Amino acid sequence: VFSRAGASRSPFFPRGFLLEGGFSTPLLLFFTRHMAGWDRGGRGGWDDTGGGSDHEADWGWGDPKNEPGSMELDGGYMTEKKPEVLGKPGPTENIIRVRMVDKNLDIHTGDPSIGELKTAADLYRLLTRDHGLNTETHRIMNQEGDHIEEGGTELKIPSTYIVEANPIRITIQHDGHSSNLDDIAPHTEIAELLKEYRRKTELTQSVPLSYLSWEGRQLDSKRTVESLGLRDGVVLMGQFPVTVKDLECKLDTEVKVYPFDNVPTLVNKYLEETRRVRHYGSKLVFDGQEYDCDSANDSGMEGGRTLHDIGIRENSSLAYHSPDFPVKLRDAKSQQQEPVALRVMDHMEVKTVKNLYLTHLHNEGQYNLSIEDFRLIFAGQEMQDEHKLYQYGQYQLRSHSIIDVQQEDLKIAIKYECSKCGKIVAIRASEMVRCNECGCRVVYKPRSQKYKPRLHCR
Repeated sequence: VFSRAGASRSPFFPRGFLLEGGFSTPLLLFFTRHMAGWDRGGRGGWDDTGGGSDHEADWGWGDPKNEPGSMELDGGYMTEKKPEVLGKPGPTENIIRVRMVDKNLDIHTGDPSIGELKTAADLYRLLTRDHGLNTETHRIMNQEGDHIEEGGTELKIPSTYIVEANPIRITIQHDGHSSNLDDIAPHTEIAELLKEYRRKTELTQSVPLSYLSWEGRQLDSKRTVESLGLRDGVVLMGQFPVTVKDLECKLDTEVKVYPFDNVPTLVNKYLEETRRVRHYGSKLVFDGQEYDCDSANDSGMEGGRTLHDIGIRENSSLAYHSPDFPVKLRDAKSQQQEPVALRVMDHMEVKTVKNLYLTHLHNEGQYNLSIEDFRLIFAGQEMQDEHKLYQYGQYQLRSHSIIDVQQEDLKIAIKYECSKCGKIVAIRASEMVRCNECGCRVVYKPRSQKYKPRLHCR
């Protein structure tokens, strides 16, 4: 015990921490807990190594294994619920311990007030009558994990019995097939269900199952059957097929989705399956309702809804609409300074795009070409006339993409001015020199600066 004067001269105990009668209460608590060594929470210790206690539990405060009724489990200690004592306490060799979901019981069988308790039927009767045991949903197990049936089975005294939920049957529907898993214990995790399903269907299932859902929500793989409230005969869903139809492109595509997917996820899977790209303003139509494909929120509906919420089920049919989008056609050999901008759609053929390009040239009064005189090149690939634009989505043909126009060198038309009518005409090297308007056969290049007489050629 420090004297008052000695403590006042100590560097650990300044005068401000002392009361008239001795040490103050906060100072005593501080000294008691930390004099032997400080914890590891950034306060070091008394020596250079940090020393002291690693945790308060080393001093006996808040340590689970020091609590009464604690038991050692894998990964640490867990404190049991304080048992409810039934009957007059007596010798321990007369105790039957029952571990229920919400409470623990210590039953002293030597007390006459308990009644006869020798068989499993007597234990079932006691727990059902006084402690709410439902034999349709729960059963009694011994410590070895064996089921104690409700009958004349003799009870072992002393012993411990555990009340747990009955095993259930779970049906998993995935990719158009159903599989039954029997005798599923209530403590089984969803990850174990997935493993069991894969083991059972590894030879017949081509589409792997990664997630399970129930009532439209994804199940956490670490949750147990009992914690999720799954009952006997429940049906869990994996992936299921739906059909997406593009009426303009004449495409019917089967897509595998989960019930907890949303509309943008469905569209992404569809575009990946068809090797297309999404254009801004795309719509998905189901049961007369349009859904926006550009955001996670459904147009006209509450945001964040899943396919299950919308009502999409197995083999449902949906329609996909893609809007028009701009592209640019660039011809390096023409006299155009800027590429030609066109608006096209996924269902258009390459020949149609060529015709749109030629129409634009004619409207601008530029030289004449035919479809056979040039090719369209995109991403280093020649675009075939009979192909549709969506087929080049695999090369990322999207809005504002640039398509190169490649002409045949011998078929390039050169502009000339007619000496008679002054009309600008385009003449190829393989064609006869003649004005298309008046038939005059004397023409000049527009860049010529010399005198051009107006003469008639017969």
